[in-house]
Amino acid sequence: MTMKSSGNSSPMDEVNVYLGSYTQPHPLFVPVACGAGITVCAFDKRSGRLAFRSEPGGILNPSYLALDERNEHLFAVSENFDAEGAVQVFKRQPDGSLLAADAQPSGGRASCHVCVTPGGYVCASSYLDGCESIYPFRDGKIGPREHLFYYQGTAENTARRRTSHAHQAVVSPDAHWLYVCDPGTDRIWRHTLVSGRVAPTPLNSVSTPAGYGPRHLVFHPALPRVYVICESNAYLLTYDW
Repeated sequence: MTMKSSGNSSPMDEVNVYLGSYTQPHPLFVPVACGAGITVCAFDKRSGRLAFRSEPGGILNPSYLALDERNEHLFAVSENFDAEGAVQVFKRQPDGSLLAADAQPSGGRASCHVCVTPGGYVCASSYLDGCESIYPFRDGKIGPREHLFYYQGTAENTARRRTSHAHQAVVSPDAHWLYVCDPGTDRIWRHTLVSGRVAPTPLNSVSTPAGYGPRHLVFHPALPRVYVICESNAYLLTYDW
């Protein structure tokens, strides 16, 4: 879910809410999926009410959404478990609705996360194939993939954990680094960012305890701290940054 100010109401009263959902059932991962894809709603901050606005449709399993710096475009990953997915781009309209604008193949199966760097590069994480795809985004168009990173590690838990499962990419608060959570190898990979552009090879990685599976991280809004939720157990890891 992502929220931004609506174009047809006072920003003090209403914000647009964009909800992603699974549209196609899969027997192993989402057996009861029945969502509409992306749903656009308006949230009234005074009343607390959420009102339906529209559903653009036409996208398979948009499981994660992100906005660019100017809040002009919304990005969605199409999470296909059996074949390569896609990164979809939508243009935000004045009323908050979405218009399909562009797309690129995601580079892997189960593409589950997308983010945009301050320099206008789109990063898509594919869980089952353990890869990170990097695309330039200019003038409302997402260009052909510039980098495709495959990660390798020496995780010591189950057979499943011998291979990468890239799950999330996060830009550091100073915009100098890109961190990729990889529960498959029990590592957090670090890439250098230069003017928002991702360097061609990972700089290094941080190992988490074996078998924990670092899935998702957030930076503290004021302190030099990072919090990492783990996929394989009920642990929250804390790091100095």
